[in-house]
Amino acid sequence: MLLALVSRPVDRADEFLEKKYTTIVALKELSRDDSLELIQNLLSIRDVPRDLKNLIIDKSQGNPFYIEELVKSLIEQGSIVEDRQTWKFVGDIKNLTLPDTVEAVILNRIDRLDLLARDVIQVASVLGREFEEHLIKGIYPQPESVDTALRTLQNLDLIRQEKGRRQVNYAFKHIMTREAAYDTLAYAKRRDLHCRTGAYIETAMKNRREELLGLLSHHYFQGGDYEKALVYSVEAGDKARKVYANEEAIEFYTRAIEAYESLEKPVRRGKSRSRRR
Repeated sequence: MLLALVSRPVDRADEFLEKKYTTIVALKELSRDDSLELIQNLLSIRDVPRDLKNLIIDKSQGNPFYIEELVKSLIEQGSIVEDRQTWKFVGDIKNLTLPDTVEAVILNRIDRLDLLARDVIQVASVLGREFEEHLIKGIYPQPESVDTALRTLQNLDLIRQEKGRRQVNYAFKHIMTREAAYDTLAYAKRRDLHCRTGAYIETAMKNRREELLGLLSHHYFQGGDYEKALVYSVEAGDKARKVYANEEAIEFYTRAIEAYESLEKPVRRGKSRSRRR
């Protein structure tokens, strides 16, 4: 049996990476020829303007995800248009400015979304890389508008639909898209959405409570409800410990300690003030 795993570079070697039967293949950036081939495959363009080709290749430095997102961004800006089942560049290359990082490209794409789609992708980012359709509808203020926004995000290839046995699921096309959308949220709104998600799971999904203890721990901790975060973190840690998932158990117990310390801070401040008086 061959098992192929894809991941970002890791600081420490997990146990399986130290096995003799494990081979690590480090992916390198695309060559100029490979980058050009990717552009041509994405757009079905035979004659890519030389200046545009050089601009994209130099900016991307062989990063295929940057190239893909940049091409989509140029289409959304109207610089690349479809004509008779093919694509052509119609913009002014001299006045074309491209972001220097893939994160900036993604942010530009998010900024160009209509208000509804932008709001929904931000709310979805709180739910994680993957999220259930009924969950986002459960926490979004206008659930009847969610389907329209999700279709828009799918058409722009920002998210994809994954149909499961019990419900419809969605996933961000790339983890960086989710991270970029999450970072655009104001701190107060982010905390509110995390708490709202935890409350929805508690009530509407209570029959799956044991399965979702980890999510409850995460959302209440990120939402600043440290009392509930403490309870669910301990329960999630106990559950992980029983099945010998020791590293996961340690993470939950560490979060429980942090939640407890956060609860203690106001008490300590209050005692300090009373002593001064």
